[in-house]
Amino acid sequence: MKGSPLMQKSKAFALEVIKACKVLREYKSDYQVDKILDGKADAAIKDRAKKARFDERLSLLGLLLDGVTEHLRAVNGTEGALTELLTALKNVRVSLSRPGADAKDTVDKEAKRLHTEIVNGKKASSLSSGAEHAKRGAEKALGELSALLQRESPPPTARPPLRC
Repeated sequence: MKGSPLMQKSKAFALEVIKACKVLREYKSDYQVDKILDGKADAAIKDRAKKARFDERLSLLGLLLDGVTEHLRAVNGTEGALTELLTALKNVRVSLSRPGADAKDTVDKEAKRLHTEIVNGKKASSLSSGAEHAKRGAEKALGELSALLQRESPPPTARPPLRC
């Protein structure tokens, strides 16, 4: 018993998908898509693309679009993190305008606020993955700022010993 006709078609389809994935990986490697996107494609790659069959050119175009889309996603994620960080730094600035405010403590409180927003948003399932990524990026940046403030802060002044 070889299986149902539907099972045989599914198996054949799966094999075709695997074959197509292998071909795309070969194209990505052969055409050095990353170099093309970086603007560093050599003449041989350009010449091969010009001489390629239509279906190969179409596949190359798809790979290039995938690369551009991936880059745009990364830029969008960075923009989200920077927007969150800007909001956090505005809050820090307001807090630091108060007398006696400590920069490191203020930054730490703002990082904790972001962390709490992440935890609460995840519990309530109200935080998208993009928003979570943005908040985590801002939280990380605030952590780095806190560490820098810790390193740069002057040591507590030592009191001279009392003399009797």
